[in-house]
Amino acid sequence: MDKPEGRGLDRSDLGPAGARHDGLELSPSPYVHRSATASPSSPSGHSRTTAGVQKKIQALIDDLKTLHPDRPVELWFQDEARLGTKSVLRRCWAKRGVRPTAPHANGFEWTYIYGFVHPFSGRTDLLRFDTVDIASFSAALSLFKARFDPADERLLILVVDNAGWHRSARVVVPPGVRLVFTLPYTPELMPAEHLWIPLKEGLVNRAWPSLQALIEPLDQRCVWLMQQHALVSNLTSFHWLPAA
Repeated sequence: MDKPEGRGLDRSDLGPAGARHDGLELSPSPYVHRSATASPSSPSGHSRTTAGVQKKIQALIDDLKTLHPDRPVELWFQDEARLGTKSVLRRCWAKRGVRPTAPHANGFEWTYIYGFVHPFSGRTDLLRFDTVDIASFSAALSLFKARFDPADERLLILVVDNAGWHRSARVVVPPGVRLVFTLPYTPELMPAEHLWIPLKEGLVNRAWPSLQALIEPLDQRCVWLMQQHALVSNLTSFHWLPAA
């Protein structure tokens, strides 16, 4: 080849992150947790997406406090994680000049953790189920309610994503629990997603010969994480969350 083919990238029509092109909105990376520093597209320091979710949740909190002034209102978030016999690999420390090794398995047996978190206090409930479906989600809601409000004295706002087993009309929602759905395709707005970082950290770089071999270490890790209120609150207390 005597000379390279093609031409340079024409950047003349590219705008800033978040600008609209042909009717599509380009979002910044979901892995960047942006601070409250003001940006040209958001004078208040919040993106339009974040502000919309914040207003929706705050409006519900205000309505519930007005209708039930004698009952405390708490804001919770919920998510699920899949873990199994396929190893989770992470970087690790090693002596200089030594290549670290880690066992690895490509199994296909799975279990699921249903996580509930109250960001402001760091309280967490982690429940293990064999699958994700309407029946399991309904059972998880019932257990969550029984463990954190057995006397039905509070109003629990529970923010979940748009998974089919969350939105089904067949979901049994306990009294005193109100489900709120996030915007589609916005995992960066879900504080409960951050529960899985410390949970998986205690299970990485290991090979599990069977799902049963994973269960006990996983349960122990869940118990440990439910006791780490300060750590959980630090990971999940997003700056834009309404106070509840």
